This record gives sequence, C-alpha cells and structure tokens, in this order.
Amino acid sequence: MKSTPTLYYSKWKGGVFSTVVSTNEMEYTVMCKTSDISGLQNMVRGLMGLPLGGPSSDNKENNPRRTSSNSNSNSNSDHATPDSKALPKRRCNKKTPSPIKTLGNLSKQQTSALTLFMTTAHNIFLTGSAGTGKTHLLKTMIRNSSKGTMVTSTTNVGAVLLEGCSLQSFAGFGVRTPNKDEIKDIFKNDRTLKRWQKTKTLIIDECSMLSAALLTSLNIAGKLAHSSNEPFGGIRLVFCGDFYQLPPVTGEFCFTAPSWAEAGFTTVDLVTPYRQRSDFAAVLDRIRLGTYTASDSTLINSRKITSTTGYNLDDCTILCTHVNQVEKINSSHCDKHETKTFICVDTGAGSMKSVPKELRLFINARVVLTANVNKNRSLVNGTQGVVIRWEKGLPVVRFDLTPDRKLDKLIGFHRFETKLGTRIVASRSQIPLQLSYALSIHKSQGMTLTKVVVDLEKVFETGMAYVALSRVKSLEGLMVKGGAKLGRVSDAVKKFWEAESEAEEQLQDENEGDDEEI
Repeated sequence: MKSTPTLYYSKWKGGVFSTVVSTNEMEYTVMCKTSDISGLQNMVRGLMGLPLGGPSSDNKENNPRRTSSNSNSNSNSDHATPDSKALPKRRCNKKTPSPIKTLGNLSKQQTSALTLFMTTAHNIFLTGSAGTGKTHLLKTMIRNSSKGTMVTSTTNVGAVLLEGCSLQSFAGFGVRTPNKDEIKDIFKNDRTLKRWQKTKTLIIDECSMLSAALLTSLNIAGKLAHSSNEPFGGIRLVFCGDFYQLPPVTGEFCFTAPSWAEAGFTTVDLVTPYRQRSDFAAVLDRIRLGTYTASDSTLINSRKITSTTGYNLDDCTILCTHVNQVEKINSSHCDKHETKTFICVDTGAGSMKSVPKELRLFINARVVLTANVNKNRSLVNGTQGVVIRWEKGLPVVRFDLTPDRKLDKLIGFHRFETKLGTRIVASRSQIPLQLSYALSIHKSQGMTLTKVVVDLEKVFETGMAYVALSRVKSLEGLMVKGGAKLGRVSDAVKKFWEAESEAEEQLQDENEGDDEEI
C-alpha cells in the first residue's frame, strides 16, 4: 500500500522558500524564490497528489502546508519533481492587495517577512533575539491583517501593547488547560464557539511562554470549532517570540507538542539588533545562546556594584525575580512621600489585570510609560521619566529621551482595551505610568529601559538573566548586584534549534546543487 506524502518542514530564509515533502520511500526538497511562491506551492501540491492552484489566504485548499497527512488522494507524485527544469507558471487567486500600512520604516528582512504574511497562507513563527524588531513587525502585520484576525498574547502586558487580549480570554479556557471533553463543554457557550468559528488567523505573541499542553488544547479547539481535521481547524497561525527568553510558567515549551510539527511553521528569524550597539549586542547574543566566554562574563562583572562603589539607584529600575520584591520596593518609596492616587474607570465585563485599579504617584517619582503616548516624540512603552509637578490634577513627567534631550509632557488618562477581534469587550482608563523603582523581569520582557539594576544571584529560570540584561540599550545603562551568573539555556531549546539548523544546512546544500531550478 502506497504511503501518503506528508509535508513536515518549511523554511524561509534569504528570500528563498525551502520545503521538504516525505513519503516512506523517498524525501523531496522543493525550493523557490519568494517571487514565485505559487510555483513552490504547486510543486508541493503535485508531490502531495493534490490539484494545483495559486496562493490564497481565503482558500485553505491552496495552502499545501495545511494538507492533512490523511489525505484521501490516490494520485502519485508524478505531477512534479524537484528535478523539474522550470517551475509551473505563477497563478494567483488573490485580489489586488491594498496599500501596505506601516508603523515606520521596515528593514529589508522585515519587509520580506511582511510580504510573506500578506501574500501566502503560511503559518509563521516570527523570532529573533531581543531588540530585533519583532514587536514592531508584528504590529505592522496586524495593521495589514484581514477580517477574522484575533490578536492575543500569553501575557497581559503583551496583550495591552498589541491592543489585543490574553490568549486565555480568547480561547475561553480560564486558568486550567482543558481536555477535549472540557473544550466541548466550553463550546456550549455560543459566544465562545462563534468567536472561534469566526477566527481565520490567530496571532499569539510571547509564544515562548505558551505551554505544549495549551497548544494541544488550542489545536483540538480549532478542529472542533471548524469541524475540520486540518491543523487547528484550518486557522492560520502567526506566533511571535524567542524561546531563549522566558519559558512557560508550567509545563514544556510549545514546540515539544506534536501540534507544533502539525502546524508546519515557516520560520522568520530576525537578526539585526536595533536596541543595542553591535558590540554589546554580540555579548548579549552569546549569553542568549549559552555560548558566552570568560571575557563576556568579565565584561558583565565590570558593571558590578557594591556598597563601596558609590552608586546612585534613584534613576535606575531594579529588575526583580519575584513580584513581592517589586511591590515592597515601590511601596517603600510611596510611603516616604505625599502621594496622589488615581482611580481607574472601567467599562465592560472583561479583565484588565495588567493595568492597576489604583495608581499612587508623587513629585519626583521615577516612572515608566506603560503605553505608546506619542511615538513621533519617542514617548513609547518603556520610556522612563520623573514626575515634576501636577497640572490640572494630572502628572507632568520629564522624560529622558537621550542623555542630552528631555521632554516635559502632561500625562492624562489612557484607555487600555481588551479586544476579541474588532470587538472591544473591556476597557480601563488609567494614567499610563508605573513606578519604575522596581519591575519584575517577567513584566519587563518586551520593554526597552534606560538604566537597570539586576541581581543575577537570584535568577532561577532559564532565559531570565538574558531577558534582564537585554532590557538596556547599552552596557553603560547596566548595573549588576551579586555574582554574574549569566544563567543557562534550556536543553529543549538547544535541541530545537539544533534540529532547525540541521534541516537548514540540508536545504542549503540542496539549494547550492539546484541553482538552475530556482
């Protein structure tokens, strides 16, 4: 009995797509330039024994990576082979695309990734080290997304930044990760079921904190909601995150689940750092990969502070491993001053846990913005400053934009929203500030800070030291308490990227031998 071909690997790099299609008897590698994506799709569909067709995000039949491994097709693989001298003529079902809406300049690599998002139906895994523009690119993708796109994050902070909702809120799962029978019960709620049924694209930010169990449940839910055996019920996936950063609070990384392989992600690995200068960025990247040298450790240790070094922490953010440390430090500063309390205004029944109900501020308080107030003037999430006075009952903050440039800005109430698709289910109006004497390392993930103090001796989780160290733009903005324990890299993450690298090398070898076909 002839085996059914299955597609198990797809990779995008350097403007070339490479895809591996396997049967029990043979393995094929198919490649094409980004200018002929439909050619790649048609060749793969030929190998899969499926009808040819152009790329259409609205038609899952035309996306070869969405083909189930239990296809009923009896066709053999004679339709196309990797040895073909010419790719099939490009065909495209899509309408003329709307003008691209950007949030600022994109690099060449980011532009190519955006093109991938807009012109194919591929499931995308967007990754890269800290400060390479993942969030910026993801926001641009969201601006250019079609109806039926749900924007979520595994963290409440990430959800607020993207103006989306938490993944659990979207899924309707609650705190526990449900099994199949429990998901069926959840779908007895018509609103939850319809939300899933209307979802065509699911975006998940901070996917490093997504557990394998939760990914499995999402796959089951998608299939049940859409009455389909396709991966995730045919819902397109866009995952964003860095597995070298913070892992799931409980459970294994999502890539260890069979559902990850079933989704067949196309990986986009951003490589250009924008947050740090190249020399410091290189050190951080080695810490990220667990390949740091003795010189790197010495360099980080050179930023060590002691009771005799004569340092000033007033303009620094202390990054803590535990929330109770954060609350203790920030409260201690409030207790020393006359404070003004700002009470939030809520609408809707949804949860906004990442935005405080009450915010205490005082004159000369160190604060950090928790929302984008004015991007053209660099007043974005993570910008630090000092409350210098009250005006009309509101704080005026002097922001540190550069060492030589400061900006005074009246900060009014900002409306934070929780969305399910385009529908706003809850909002909270609050001053978009937070005392920045201390932040948790978990909450700092995704932020860019000016000056930080990190106690590396208390780091207990893989990726935690790297996340903390990479929040600052320069080595001069970093201070370290305790010994420079630079942390460790998860063995599972190492194996994941080793497998990716091996597959990539194989595809590059094939690419070099088949240049005429590309």
